[in-house]
Amino acid sequence: MLLVTFALALWLGLYLVRLDTIDAGIGLTVYAIGVAMVNLPGWWIFTAVIPAVCWLLAVRRIRAQLRQTQRNERWLLLAGSIFFALSVGSLLLPRLPRDVVLVAVGVDLLLVGYAVAVLDSENIGEVFLPAAVRSLAGAGAVAVIFGAQVGFVIIIDGGSPILRLLLLEVVGASIAVAVFAPAINNMLDRNLFPAVVGDARAAMRDVSEALPRADASSELLAMDAATFAKYTRRALSNLNRPDKLAASPLMSLSLLHAESPLERVGELRTVLIDRIEYLKPDNGSTDITDEWRYYNALYYPYVVGLRPYSRRYTADDLDEEARAVLDWMRAQVPERTLYNWQNAAAELIAKDLRG
Repeated sequence: MLLVTFALALWLGLYLVRLDTIDAGIGLTVYAIGVAMVNLPGWWIFTAVIPAVCWLLAVRRIRAQLRQTQRNERWLLLAGSIFFALSVGSLLLPRLPRDVVLVAVGVDLLLVGYAVAVLDSENIGEVFLPAAVRSLAGAGAVAVIFGAQVGFVIIIDGGSPILRLLLLEVVGASIAVAVFAPAINNMLDRNLFPAVVGDARAAMRDVSEALPRADASSELLAMDAATFAKYTRRALSNLNRPDKLAASPLMSLSLLHAESPLERVGELRTVLIDRIEYLKPDNGSTDITDEWRYYNALYYPYVVGLRPYSRRYTADDLDEEARAVLDWMRAQVPERTLYNWQNAAAELIAKDLRG
């Protein structure tokens, strides 16, 4: 039972990390590592302390969604959190058998992770379960194929501690490879094939992986203006992420006419860039005055790829115009101000698209 708990926690943790639900994903992944090293000193830090911190961060991040939703995931998250706190207390002050408490903590973390994932998916206009079930089935199949070989040796040999640890390592490595297989394949394509071929293969794989996360029941015309603007804002921030655009509710815009999902992603990207261009003032060359703030706030970070507040970002490949905007943002535009400008500009574009 502890092996199953380890495998499920590791899979969901890594899968959530892939979906950018970092806090809950790290909590589950660290818990799984703690289960694997349960006979080593300090194991309780990995199974109790770090997961608890990550759980608190996740709940804090989605507290606004908790106030807004009335769905079952809200109560599932609250119930899972309560039982998780009780289980962690039992783990730190042991009164029950250790393995029983570890399984209880794992179940509670899985409930919390699932609820956080569903709420996060709803917040960005995606669905969680179909793609997650597909990922779980693939990871489970790979883990069984490779783990069964070590398990067979354990049955014959009697199960030494080293073999049991090897079983956890093989199952964990199999799950990690299965979860990150698309990213691994993308890296190989981009490094082993010419740039155009590698990027095209990676884009097709990203789009196909994202399609099960798209919410087919989403109706743009029935959305309120704030929700539509939120989805537009997210799509603008993911102009160079085909996987995120493919799962966006904006994929059902009537402006898009292509049949192929990959072509629709390209159309959506073109439409959004065109709407950014409409924000460009008609007064000659690019400027850094207040009149240009909405255009600059979207075009340069999302189309050009400027990261003005990153210390690691270098401006070596920028032209003179982009370099001037970068210097202006760093010197005169606080990060929060740029964020507010991007929100305001996204609302203008969303209003244009709805019109």
